[in-house]
Amino acid sequence: MSPSSVFCLAPWLVVMGACGLSSLSDMTLGGHWPSASYPALDVGPVSALSSPLPKRPCMAQRTCDEAAITSASKIRPQPIRFQDGGDTQQTCSSESAQPGERINACTALLLSSVIETDQRAHLYAQRGLAYYRAGAHDMAIADFTIALELDPALLLALNGRCWIRAIAGVELDKARRDCDAAIAIDPAYHEALDSRAMVSMREQRWKDAWYDFNAAVSLRGDVAVYLYGRGLASLALEDIEAGNADLSRARAMDKRIDRLYREFGLDAAAPPFAPAKEMEHPQDN
Repeated sequence: MSPSSVFCLAPWLVVMGACGLSSLSDMTLGGHWPSASYPALDVGPVSALSSPLPKRPCMAQRTCDEAAITSASKIRPQPIRFQDGGDTQQTCSSESAQPGERINACTALLLSSVIETDQRAHLYAQRGLAYYRAGAHDMAIADFTIALELDPALLLALNGRCWIRAIAGVELDKARRDCDAAIAIDPAYHEALDSRAMVSMREQRWKDAWYDFNAAVSLRGDVAVYLYGRGLASLALEDIEAGNADLSRARAMDKRIDRLYREFGLDAAAPPFAPAKEMEHPQDN
């Protein structure tokens, strides 16, 4: 499935606030680069998934920049070069930097001897987010997992791992546990409410999805994806008037919202959100 994350990097990283899961309303088609495209970076122990994850769509703003994804497929750990001339610390967490730049910067910091243990969790989480944006979901999961081993309460990593599994439709029980943990830490963390709603949508738990989308809308009524998700859940619950009203409001905010949700495998024009068309039979003579 926020304009800014609850957890940002430590102050020493000189970040300007937008460190976490961003608004979903800027979605374009996701990445497709396999993890094999990346050199052997300092990813630490990897917890393998039971099944491979698809490589789209993207999580952070739920958007991918095609040029940035292409750049990310050509990563070289050294030398580190940044198109904007920014320093390594800032680039690691920069929302505007290309995924390849962010991955290189975060890796350089993780390899640095001056990084304290309590800072490493944030760096792994930021690199996981960059891997996600590049479409390397398995490596994103690995970095989020390491971050949570270092800091089990890191909201960015909990939500990131929940969301990736939710859109992939795999290990939904694990995804729900991560989102539950994030929401228990911060009940107003609307990004995790949205992610947990997506888990419920995958499981066709329409009422649970509606409650989480509704909670997210109550916190951030200006986010199109929350409104659209609530609308779909309402339609599945056969509250047609409310559902269509939410879809209309979301479409007014973001003209690409239908395409975004179709990328998630949720089509407002198909069952269970729209009634199946009755098959036409020729009348008997």
